[in-house]
Amino acid sequence: MIKPEFSEFTFGYAFTENFTNGWLGGGVRSVPIFPSLLAEGRPTGGYDVAIPTHAEPILFQFKIPQLVTRRSRLLPPAYWPPYYRMHLEPGARSAQHRALLQHARAGRRVFYVAPCFDRMDILDNHYRYHQVPDQCAYFSPDDIGVLDDEAHFVAYQRLNGNAWLFSEPKETAARAPEEVRQQLREIARTARPVARQDDYFSELSSEIVRSIESAVELRLERRPREAKVDRTVYVYEELRKVDSRDLLWIARSTETIDDPLARFVQLATFVLNCHVVLVGTPEAVPAGA
Repeated sequence: MIKPEFSEFTFGYAFTENFTNGWLGGGVRSVPIFPSLLAEGRPTGGYDVAIPTHAEPILFQFKIPQLVTRRSRLLPPAYWPPYYRMHLEPGARSAQHRALLQHARAGRRVFYVAPCFDRMDILDNHYRYHQVPDQCAYFSPDDIGVLDDEAHFVAYQRLNGNAWLFSEPKETAARAPEEVRQQLREIARTARPVARQDDYFSELSSEIVRSIESAVELRLERRPREAKVDRTVYVYEELRKVDSRDLLWIARSTETIDDPLARFVQLATFVLNCHVVLVGTPEAVPAGA
């Protein structure tokens, strides 16, 4: 198996820059929200101006896959090398997937995003022509579902909507870029008004904290054994390896942040390991218009 020539940070930066500079098309604004823009709960230089008057937050967790170039007993049905494996943290190690799943099932917009390329020169070319978001596979945590404490990965191929969840093969869906683009455009058109003290962001923050609390409680009840990891199934990536209870401590420590939007961004970034982008318009369009 081959690792891509670029890091998660490099891929995430290229994706975000292309996404926020017109990927959704005219009339829609996409604003990345970084924790560095927030100081003690107060937006800094130009932050208020940047936020669309009507907006919805989208959460992206960037994943760097492995390229599989040989046949093996884990070859997905109807697949032929090469294909990609996007690894997911087992439930025993991290509460993040369970939290993202609960967030998605509450009607929030959450995506795992993984590239359909692995070379740096290809990333450079896509970035130059603002095509990085068009060359990615998108996965909803809801499509993946609940994970047990074993190791898991999603196998996918470029331009193939049929993905497979392992260790036990289960067919799942890879969302096509155009499908995601149309979905997010509609979300932006009908977005609600944004206010820094909006109860909406307070509720989003509460959902994240509750999801982490639930995941930690489940983990303590199950007291999972130490999994025997088959290295042909799962090779640990350079991912966050934060214990669930530590994530819960981080989540609860954000209670001191007064601004609801600032708290939500902190939770999304440091607890869910997601990047927040607000998509919206100067004025919302009524549904069905």
